[in-house]
Amino acid sequence: MKFTDFTDKGGRPVNDDFVGSTNKNGIYLFAAADGMGENGYLASSLAVQSVIEAFDKNPALDSLALHNYIEHAQSVLLNEKSENIKYDTADTTLAVLVTNGKEAVYAHCGDTRIYTFRRSLISEVTEDHSEAFEAFKKGDIEYSQIRIHPDRHKLNRAIGDRISWEPEISEVISISSSYSFLLCTDGFWSLVNEKEMEESKLFSFSSSSWLEKMLKKAERRIAEGSDNLSAVAICIQKLDVV
Repeated sequence: MKFTDFTDKGGRPVNDDFVGSTNKNGIYLFAAADGMGENGYLASSLAVQSVIEAFDKNPALDSLALHNYIEHAQSVLLNEKSENIKYDTADTTLAVLVTNGKEAVYAHCGDTRIYTFRRSLISEVTEDHSEAFEAFKKGDIEYSQIRIHPDRHKLNRAIGDRISWEPEISEVISISSSYSFLLCTDGFWSLVNEKEMEESKLFSFSSSSWLEKMLKKAERRIAEGSDNLSAVAICIQKLDVV
């Protein structure tokens, strides 16, 4: 398995995104988060690090274990909110993928997305927990308009929220070397559309070249005030599924 990650402040003075990964016993975990509110960077880094901490103590590839990792992150962040004023308004999105190259399970909360690719084509995309995505589901806007909708940043789930924080978790799926995954914050997918993601994957032979091609498209569109952008590109290889 090959993977490459990237995070950058974009057109903003502070980077509130955070990405991380770990592996144990042949199982890999990848995570990406986008912090919100004052000191959002504290929430995103704490969430990712807490998920990794929980996984490292009990590495497993199943939906319940993944829920427990994220529940641990929620608990740690709420504890910080109660003890440290710096965390008072800090929440975060979170996307997590766990895979051993033969199976995968993933979860998300907020609008940090997980794209599943088969033979360079998108086969599945997580649904944003946002007002803009609700407008799409109601038929009020097209899918492509989510990127520019005025309510795109209004989320109805986030890690750190005391009421609406529950992640949406997939079933465990069987995968092969034809699979690839992309975890990315909204600052990334707002600048790179789905067709460009597929085209970049089609003409790439590694996770690094795939991500590099997408970043070249994104960088041309970064303007002053543009959101932070982060992504993790993961390519399953034949050796992973033997």
